[in-house]
Amino acid sequence: MAKIIHLALANDRQLCDTAEPYYKYCPATVLENQRFRLYWDNPILTDKTIMANRPDVILIDKQARVVQLLDFSIPNGHNLLSKYEEKISKYMPLSVEIKRIWAMDIVYIRPIIMSVTGVVPESLIKHLKELKLPDHLLHTMQKSVILSTCNIVRSFRNME
Repeated sequence: MAKIIHLALANDRQLCDTAEPYYKYCPATVLENQRFRLYWDNPILTDKTIMANRPDVILIDKQARVVQLLDFSIPNGHNLLSKYEEKISKYMPLSVEIKRIWAMDIVYIRPIIMSVTGVVPESLIKHLKELKLPDHLLHTMQKSVILSTCNIVRSFRNME
């Protein structure tokens, strides 16, 4: 699911131009052009010690001075809301430090949460629109999550 978003952000912001499918895509740690910088699973160094300093994806808009922190989670269906709140509180100290150290105007924390069965909270749809990503991406993400869940179940059954 994270590779799908990273690939879409990279292509949409002209950070790379690849037509390969998400399951073959290998994200670079840092992609950059004149306007945007995109980090993949990269720790952020801060003045204060912050335990949660490694969101899955960080998108920086240099002109607008806006940072988007994206962290992905695929919990069970009944844990969607608690996982969302956990991600917000987990990255709040990092967002404050990024805003101060990098002199940014706004730092958004956008938890990208979907259940193992593909159930989508309203927050995910809202975050995809705020990131200006295409609507069809949600379907691709659901398909990827469900196929991964099936693969896990299949491998577990083969162990018996």
